[in-house]
Amino acid sequence: RFEAGSAESQDVATALATAKLNWGTTLKPVLFEGGEFGVTELADRFVVVRDDTQAPLDVVGSSFTDVRNDAAMAPIQPLLDSGEARLISAGYTGSGRHVYIQAELTGSHVDIVPGDSMLTTVNFATGHDGTLPTSAGFSRTRVVCWNTMQAMIKSLAWRSRHTSGTHDRLREFALELHAQRESNREAADLFRQLTRKKLNDRALTAYVREVLSAGAGQDDTIKVKGVDRILELAHEAPGAQPGTMWGGLNA
Repeated sequence: RFEAGSAESQDVATALATAKLNWGTTLKPVLFEGGEFGVTELADRFVVVRDDTQAPLDVVGSSFTDVRNDAAMAPIQPLLDSGEARLISAGYTGSGRHVYIQAELTGSHVDIVPGDSMLTTVNFATGHDGTLPTSAGFSRTRVVCWNTMQAMIKSLAWRSRHTSGTHDRLREFALELHAQRESNREAADLFRQLTRKKLNDRALTAYVREVLSAGAGQDDTIKVKGVDRILELAHEAPGAQPGTMWGGLNA
């Protein structure tokens, strides 16, 4: 995690260095020893090896084009330079097979009602094992706990396979970042309107039943699982706003 105002929160390279993610990879041939043939190179298969530790990450095909961590996260830097965002966390899983970095858009942290906050993050991730394409996405969440932060990291709607065109597609995605903060403000205005719209439990129950099972909203004989739990959340979850559309949406 990076504190607001720290060097890591303002610079991708510094953040990656602090998180020990400032490395790239090299593709090396797959060799095996097989009886009378001796050591043989396996055609069209390569081992992805970390440049810093020489640790093998996985085996990939010949069409795989790896993306360095700094290149995958670079589209965030212009937002940091302009003060439109700050980095809040970076990390990895699986010895570095999957790497992510996350930034909060400046001015996106807004209260829908006092104590009930929403923010927008920009999340970037890349994989070095062929299972996770270079990915990015925006997400909004109610700030409740570390688990909700983890959920944001996983909400990566934009994906680019590790092929020769992935760097061009990264540049294209960077152009979309600037429109997101205004979108968040518009969403906050809409959500505030929902706090003023009444929604009783009977109407919420009918709506939830219809969402979970088409036709069940008007037919009480259809059994639907999970309805009681959602009604409970509407009244008791952190920041609950019972009796409002905003409360129903969050539940």
